[in-house]
Amino acid sequence: MKIQDQEAQNSKWEKVVHSIVIGTNNGIALHRQLHDGLSKLIDESFEDGELFMTEDYLVDVFGVSRGTVRRSLLDLANEGLLSRKRGLGTVVQKAAKNVCRHISIIAPDYASPTNAEFLSELIEIGQSQGVTWNIVRLGVEQKMEMLEKNITFQPSDGAIVLQGMPQRLANNLLKHYGNQGYLTVNVDTYIENYNGYHVGMSNLAAVKLGVTRLVEAGHRNIVFLVSEPEEWDTVRERARHFEEIAQELGLADASVYHAGIHDGDNDSEGAALSMPHIWKQNPRPTAIFAISDGCAMGALSWLQSNGIKVPDDISLLSFDGTNMTRLTQPSLSSIRQPYKEIAEVVFRIINEKPTNFKRAFLDPDFVEGESIKRIAGEY
Repeated sequence: MKIQDQEAQNSKWEKVVHSIVIGTNNGIALHRQLHDGLSKLIDESFEDGELFMTEDYLVDVFGVSRGTVRRSLLDLANEGLLSRKRGLGTVVQKAAKNVCRHISIIAPDYASPTNAEFLSELIEIGQSQGVTWNIVRLGVEQKMEMLEKNITFQPSDGAIVLQGMPQRLANNLLKHYGNQGYLTVNVDTYIENYNGYHVGMSNLAAVKLGVTRLVEAGHRNIVFLVSEPEEWDTVRERARHFEEIAQELGLADASVYHAGIHDGDNDSEGAALSMPHIWKQNPRPTAIFAISDGCAMGALSWLQSNGIKVPDDISLLSFDGTNMTRLTQPSLSSIRQPYKEIAEVVFRIINEKPTNFKRAFLDPDFVEGESIKRIAGEY
């Protein structure tokens, strides 16, 4: 930059920086005060692509340390308001101001490998885009007003993601925050007659893929083991699809076994307690299609404890495909949810607010393990 250009730029900066007041006795960190003041200046006094004030200039004008200035500039860059340009310096990115800066993820208050894998993918993408996030764990009976203290950003600055919430609660949350102007994305649980954004795996495609793979391996006597809470919409949907597909394929011996699990019960323990009853069935099933990875782990544990070999004595197919399925002996074949793809679509919705779709149902993947045996009598 020419000397006269720099002098003109300095003159412009001097006219606007006087509006930023930094104090040491207000209990607010200096870098945060500087950040807030600079953010306001970007909004009111700078054009997109314009050269921004240098570190040296800010240190000199505000009398703060270089570390304080760098922390403020880094936060602004992470929010998409500034960008470092090689050979030019720091420039303003006002066009990126409307990009999401904050995400609150509201998820059920219980441990779930499925939720954990999705959240891991979502957070990884968010961090790469400079998005700050927090997870709010919500119990089924928790009152709505208890959430307010956890959603601290304005609707224009971020979005709310609902992950795996029961339908009634998800619907209330979507309505509550939608009325306040927040962009909300519902993940996993599909809500009938809701006009908001939804992203999830197609349970119909997932169940069909699993049954088809078992049938191709010669299995017709298949038990769909349900050891997840019967209150969950996803659980009921998967069981219903299994019955429909089994009927379509003429699998007369296929059946659904309900372990009678409810909220708060252990899915693996429920599966293990169900296995003696399933093993005594006549005719005995040749394959078990577990409704979740936790369910499959419980079934596998019982089988191995009783000297029953998988897949030599019975095949086992899991659902959801979390990392735990690769750690068992034998490794579990599984219908895997497209966690990364779901997270990518969530961010596309948040950043682009598309009008060409409201609901996205993604197809699952089949992860080949060692728990399915091909038997005679292939269908």
